[in-house]
Amino acid sequence: MMELEWQQEGARRSIPTADVKEEYRKRLILERFETPDDIAKVVAFLCSPLADQITGAHVIVSGSLPYKHA
Repeated sequence: MMELEWQQEGARRSIPTADVKEEYRKRLILERFETPDDIAKVVAFLCSPLADQITGAHVIVSGSLPYKHA
């Protein structure tokens, strides 16, 4: 999903997609993109007894990219 956004941003600014992706990565506090394993860890936690009191919450696994509510 992000790949399309990087491509469109690169085309809009006439710069390579890889440069746009690197700009996004540098904005992350953790300086790396989330991986499928990162998502799997959150899912495993939410399915475990450790999360038995969590209801109706949003869990954002984003590498600390600023989140904006619409």
